[in-house]
Amino acid sequence: MTNTHNMNNVVFREISTVINRRYRALIWSSKEIKTIDLDLQLVNKISRNILSFIERSLGNSRDNLDVFEPYRVIKTINVNTNLNKKNIETLSYLSLLKILYTDLPVKISVEEKRLGKTLVCPSIYYYNSGYFKRIIGGCGGRVCDEECSTYKVDALPIIMGTEFDEDILTYEENIVEDSLDEIASVEDRLLPMFNINKLIYPDNSLGVLILRLKKSESEAVEVFIREGFDNVVIRLDLRKPSWDLNMFPKKIVSDIETLITNPIKKSYKYAPRGVLLVGPPGVGKSVLAEAIASEIGKKILDLKPSVYRSMWYGMTEKILEKLLKSITHRTDLALLIDDAEFLVSRALAIHEVHISEISILLKYLQNPDRPVTLLTSNTPTLIDQALLRPGRIDVIIVLGYPDRESRRTIIENILKQYDVKNVSEDLIEEIVRKTRWFNSAEIDALIRMALSKGDGRIDIESIEWARKRFKIDPNMRSAEHQFLRWGVNSLSNLVIQYIPDEQDM
Repeated sequence: MTNTHNMNNVVFREISTVINRRYRALIWSSKEIKTIDLDLQLVNKISRNILSFIERSLGNSRDNLDVFEPYRVIKTINVNTNLNKKNIETLSYLSLLKILYTDLPVKISVEEKRLGKTLVCPSIYYYNSGYFKRIIGGCGGRVCDEECSTYKVDALPIIMGTEFDEDILTYEENIVEDSLDEIASVEDRLLPMFNINKLIYPDNSLGVLILRLKKSESEAVEVFIREGFDNVVIRLDLRKPSWDLNMFPKKIVSDIETLITNPIKKSYKYAPRGVLLVGPPGVGKSVLAEAIASEIGKKILDLKPSVYRSMWYGMTEKILEKLLKSITHRTDLALLIDDAEFLVSRALAIHEVHISEISILLKYLQNPDRPVTLLTSNTPTLIDQALLRPGRIDVIIVLGYPDRESRRTIIENILKQYDVKNVSEDLIEEIVRKTRWFNSAEIDALIRMALSKGDGRIDIESIEWARKRFKIDPNMRSAEHQFLRWGVNSLSNLVIQYIPDEQDM
């Protein structure tokens, strides 16, 4: 048997409160648990359900045995972590500790008259494929001011597991009997602790709670950071991608499907985990990143420096590390780091925090269990090159300005998006011709200006009027293409290149 002093001191302080001297508790366990490494948010969730079950059970008084009916509750708790037997044992230990040292003292102090001579005794069992194992038990209650003759025992078996057979309730009688036997086995410790002479055992328990721990994916990522006496809560909502690959030219989509999306969807071990999209501003890097996430069926989690950077010493690293750790095994999301130039080379760093930040990301990108990570950049030479090496970033997509075919696809999608109908092929071809060396964002802006000029309609005059508002230098943009081609030759990663030749523009 073990008591609460075997508990890790830090965790004990985290979940315990100042206990009224009239309240005491005893915990016993089948095994001493020394390693405490579990999210307290999940502990709190389970503890709340146990407390709710206790409140319902205690409200069903035994005074009138003719109407007494034990509670039987089957509750599903969604969790976002991989649970195994060891985790469930630790989870049970922490949850019962929190119940007995935080929640029940408050409950009993509020209803002292009714519960003054009651020992509430929850016991948690692990269930797996017809096999039961008692993990931990405990009793808590009010200490008698003077020696009391009798105390009533309220036993509360709680069954925890990830999978249950349909006939689990047929084991209820054995569980209740075992729970009462466990209390009796520590009676010699309970009597002096609560200053009582005798315990009165019921014929049955107050009820049986079945907690089904079910793996699920949340619509958000939420982490709790302990800082001094305060808790910092960081919550990042996931978002659905707004674009898909059908909006892009077939020549680039074919390579993306072959090298990126198909291996990921088929869960091949060699599937890429990191993708960098490079190109001039406005060519559609962020949109293509969203389209890739949509194609592999993932929601998007945006990681921006404003989310995790802090003015307080050490907090930036703590928040970033906790965020990345919380999503390591998530299979429902893709991490998007847009405009990743803020991850500048450590050789240019002017603060030690930035070096720590890069080190944390290097370790994260090395983890094979991480979600697909998508980065975009206009100038990748600014990014710390250790982040971009193969194994961390597996594929680099280099996007230049769209050629004629791509501009036509972009124009047709934009007209459809703005619900513009009855546009002739000749007019579409004229827009393609006049948008040579335009990027995707500029094409969108030109069409919006033309629609505004034409009061919702588009014609050659409104296109001409809008085109005059743009100052595009073909020589400058052709030079950018040359620079992109030079940059591709220096990359050691697998590269998907879309840099049209001059004649294709």
